Amino acid sequence: MTESGATAVPVPAVARLRPWLRRLLILVGVLVLALVGYLAGIATTTVLPTQVQTTYYRADVVLHAWPSSTLKASTVFGDVDVHFDSPVPAPGIQVDPQVKRDVTDLFARESLSVDTFRPSDAEIRDAARSALIGVAVRFGAGLLLAEAAMLSLLALGRRHHRRPSGRQIRVVAVAAVIGVLVPTLAGWQTYRGDRVATIRATSLLGTVRSNAGLLTDVRTRAQQVSRYVTNVLALSQSLQDSLVPQELNQAPAVRLLLVSDIHGANQYPIIKRLIADEKIDAVVDSGDLVNFGTVQEAEAAGFFTSIQDLGVPYLFVRGNHDATSADDQALLARLSRVPNVVLLEPSPGRYQQVSVGGVTVGGFNDPRYYGDEDRKNDEKQKPRQKAYVSAYAGRELPDVVVSHEPAAVEGIRSKGLLVDGHVHTPALDGNRVTVGTFTAGGIFGERISEGTREDAERVTASYFFDIAVYGRSCSLINLTRYSFRSVVEGRPAYDSLNVVNGRAIVDQARSGRTCGTDQGVSRTTVPTP
Repeated sequence: MTESGATAVPVPAVARLRPWLRRLLILVGVLVLALVGYLAGIATTTVLPTQVQTTYYRADVVLHAWPSSTLKASTVFGDVDVHFDSPVPAPGIQVDPQVKRDVTDLFARESLSVDTFRPSDAEIRDAARSALIGVAVRFGAGLLLAEAAMLSLLALGRRHHRRPSGRQIRVVAVAAVIGVLVPTLAGWQTYRGDRVATIRATSLLGTVRSNAGLLTDVRTRAQQVSRYVTNVLALSQSLQDSLVPQELNQAPAVRLLLVSDIHGANQYPIIKRLIADEKIDAVVDSGDLVNFGTVQEAEAAGFFTSIQDLGVPYLFVRGNHDATSADDQALLARLSRVPNVVLLEPSPGRYQQVSVGGVTVGGFNDPRYYGDEDRKNDEKQKPRQKAYVSAYAGRELPDVVVSHEPAAVEGIRSKGLLVDGHVHTPALDGNRVTVGTFTAGGIFGERISEGTREDAERVTASYFFDIAVYGRSCSLINLTRYSFRSVVEGRPAYDSLNVVNGRAIVDQARSGRTCGTDQGVSRTTVPTP
């Protein structure tokens, strides 16, 4: 009671704070409530997944809380991961497709093929629309229920009233709007065809993005062994075809196979089959053809005949295992006698540029050699890099610049691809492509043990190669990266496949250029200043 007999009205603690601190606390409260609502909405899509279906398939669609901007479709035979390049990360989408039980009677029909089971474009679009609506409704319902629960808890915390205050209602309303609006705008900006950056298919599903003729005829075996496999392959193909943006689907003009670190293991029969299956126009080898730098090693492995039998240009730079001393040119001299081999640096300081259907390729050798002092290796590359770039002073660098070690091309200011090898592990850093070893590095490759201690002697090696695909405008359409294993064991199988959108790697080619196999192959000597 006051002296006048009036009852004192308690002042809320928040109201007694300084204005700026009060506003900060309110802002933090809004963000916390928005996060709670967002997580509740995600959880609702997981507990109550959206079910969509086509003629032969059904799928459950859920959202992931982590903003990965990735759509993942999982099957028992592998995954299809589509990563979208967006300035605002969006919640991840998980799709779990299944073959309908009521189509099993179709499996016995010998006339049915993979294409029979492929959903049409209209079916994919209808399923995507249903998934979008279903996920949005569940997410919104879960978020609103969570915010209503939070508002009720806030009301219970008031001493003299059991109804929420106007301020509390406004705070929760703003939090709800933020919780809905932010992921909605992020999803709208992210999950679009022109935002696709990388498509990755693992295990068996990786084969269906290629002609499937490199190692085994997967489609034929799938139909012979299991109708369920046939269905999954068909679904994977449709998912990938529907998600690939228009520019990745355009007809290629030039296709370059990028290999590295052969290291004395003659897998050229596989490369020859790959050239035929993938319609390769030229092979680009970033070095380490042999192990000990001698011509005799390459002769014993049958390399020179095998390379000639490939039937396409073979563009080569020397690696640190391709010479026995700094002045040793023996291996390069022998390679120069193979008709289809083009040495990008045939002698020190003399460079050749090759045009393959209008796409230009150049590069320079590794100054190191087998048995050199293995110290400050990165520093040894810089003088060679400087000499090569100086040769192009005032001129545009080739579309593809190749050397052996990553440090050799790292830092070159080029609008095209920078290609290296050496480390036996594939990588992509901006416009620099590190090519993995095509032979698991020969005797220098890493072997990964499989199984238990009892069968630890069983080992497998991972092999990698890349295909750079250029369009008629001479722009890079995509870079397709393959991983496979068990070649030496006689059981070749794909591990994974990645398709990287070309615009995510390099700038588009300048206007006015036209590329295509009709332009043939030519070489020019780069004038040295």
